[in-house]
Amino acid sequence: MKSGIITIMKFLLGWPLSFVALIFIVRIISPTIGDLGSYLLQINIFFLFLSFLCFLSYYSLRSFFWYKLLRYKNHRLSFRETAYFWSISEIKRFIPGNIWSLLGKTHAFSQHNITKKTIFSIETGKKIFVTDYDQIESLTPEIFLVTKKNKKGLLDKSGKLVLMPEYDALVLYNNKNQLSLLKDKKFGLYDLTTGKLIKPIYERNVSLLDSATLIVFKEGHYGLIDWEAKPLTAFEFSEIQPWRRNVVWVKKDFEWGLFDFTKPNYLLKHIKAFHLISDKLEEKIAMVQQENYFGILSNSRGMIIPTSFSLITNLGSEDEPLYFTAKEVEEAGIVVVIYYNKDGKLLRKQVYEDEEYAHIICPED
Repeated sequence: MKSGIITIMKFLLGWPLSFVALIFIVRIISPTIGDLGSYLLQINIFFLFLSFLCFLSYYSLRSFFWYKLLRYKNHRLSFRETAYFWSISEIKRFIPGNIWSLLGKTHAFSQHNITKKTIFSIETGKKIFVTDYDQIESLTPEIFLVTKKNKKGLLDKSGKLVLMPEYDALVLYNNKNQLSLLKDKKFGLYDLTTGKLIKPIYERNVSLLDSATLIVFKEGHYGLIDWEAKPLTAFEFSEIQPWRRNVVWVKKDFEWGLFDFTKPNYLLKHIKAFHLISDKLEEKIAMVQQENYFGILSNSRGMIIPTSFSLITNLGSEDEPLYFTAKEVEEAGIVVVIYYNKDGKLLRKQVYEDEEYAHIICPED
């Protein structure tokens, strides 16, 4: 139905509108047709020749201008064809309304693949491809973002369609080689390098856990999938955070756990809270709270200090930590203080009465 309407509109922009233009030209001339005979008797041959020469010069210059402009854009129409299409479109100027001449040019030249946008290489100056999209911008040297009727899509450098223009938004994800997709308030992901596509069926932004695993949100919960959209976990978590290869922090029923999604099984459970005290590429270190006790956990070395202390404080630096730990023995009214180095090696152990320990923690001025 839609294509039929477009075909009819294109037809009407051709000869039918030219015929209408001729009718309006006749209407302009007809009121003075009776005086034409007297004007012919008083004609000045010199001025007639001069006016004809001026018109011919104007017509030739305008046609030449359009010819050179199209040649500059690498369109190979002859001068005769350019002059013909331009003159036919100019006839439509006599139809009331300033738009008809412009529409006539658009219709006439578009029949010869002369469309809205011609894309050139900045480095070579050569034409890459021609497109009729409303807007176009370069995302990478290989991929172009295009817009048509407010919908986004992708073209490659040859002008071939990569993603249909059906998305509400396409946004680079973390300045990497992925695009976050939005369609009908649903989110997906597209990899510009591999061409892999996660269809926009998820309720929040799709994020990368690693190159092969993605974190998605569906039906009110997070889960993991691969690039084939195959679920790697159930959708049952309120939060997921990376830890190490194949192992993630997951939050469920207000508790955290370390979960190996390839087994699948929990490596650590019943964690009330954790926070990173070192987040480096080679190693992550976190202080974890299990029940009411604290410990130190590494993503590469495992548990450095067991979760059995009521207090842990780093007295050193991030690179060279010195852990001060304290364990209260309420029944005996004492506190055991142990100092550990970065590898969890015991350096010193001391037992204090409650009163002495309070003085160490909160010394008087």
